[in-house]
Amino acid sequence: MVLKTRETHLQRVIQSLQEVIYLTRRTDETVFISKGPPFESRKPSGLAELLGINKIGFEKIYSLDNPESSFSSALKAADGVWCTDSNKFSAYEQVGIALDAWNSPMLTKNQYLENISNAAWPADKIRGCQ
Repeated sequence: MVLKTRETHLQRVIQSLQEVIYLTRRTDETVFISKGPPFESRKPSGLAELLGINKIGFEKIYSLDNPESSFSSALKAADGVWCTDSNKFSAYEQVGIALDAWNSPMLTKNQYLENISNAAWPADKIRGCQ
């Protein structure tokens, strides 16, 4: 009986997790992943390029100019996008990164998420977040 109660509670908790929040940074994908095109005219740079991503793969996965890319699709599918500006910090500026993330807007049109204190939907599109 106790196990059944725990399963029922767990099912209710899982079912209540309806909203998906995508944590990202403003602008295109970070240069840690790829510098993006042109690929053929320079040495590979970034993790994705070192692992062999080419222009076609980049367009399918990371390109914000492609509305069907994985990155663009994830932004559209999310109920909220936590839009940080962490690219303006070096990897050693951990306090700045944390403060920026904490104070960054949650971009949403979701009725439940709009109750979050930093929820907003800016008039101007923020590249990498919308």
